[in-house]
Amino acid sequence: MISKKIIGGIMASLMSIALLAGCTTDSETPETPGETPMETPAEGEDGLELTIEELAEYDGQDGNKAYIAIDGNIYDVTELPPWSGGVHNDFPAGQDYTEEIREVSPHGLSPIEDLEPVGKIVE
Repeated sequence: MISKKIIGGIMASLMSIALLAGCTTDSETPETPGETPMETPAEGEDGLELTIEELAEYDGQDGNKAYIAIDGNIYDVTELPPWSGGVHNDFPAGQDYTEEIREVSPHGLSPIEDLEPVGKIVE
C-alpha cells in the first residue's frame, strides 16, 4: 500500500513540472507553432524608413505588427482595437491610406491624432 506522504510528494512533483512546463523565458515565442513574428527594421534618425513594398509586410498577420501610412507617415495601429487582426472595415494594414482616410473614412484622421508616427515612407 502506498502511503499518503508518497502520494502527496508525487502530486507536488507533478504540479511543479506542469507549472514549469508552462513557463518560458522567451517573450518572443510565437503562440502558434510555425509562426515567426517579423522583426522591426532598423530605425533611421527619424524612425523607420520603409518603401510601400516593405510596408505591405506589416499587415498585422502571423505575428507581424500592423502599420498604415498616411501623408507619408507610418503609424503603428497594432494595439488599436478597430485594427484587430490587421483589418479595419475591410481595409488591410500594410497599405497607404492617404486618399481613403480623407475621401472614404467617416472619422477622418481622428483615430490616429494621438499616435506618433513610427517612421516615414521612402522611395
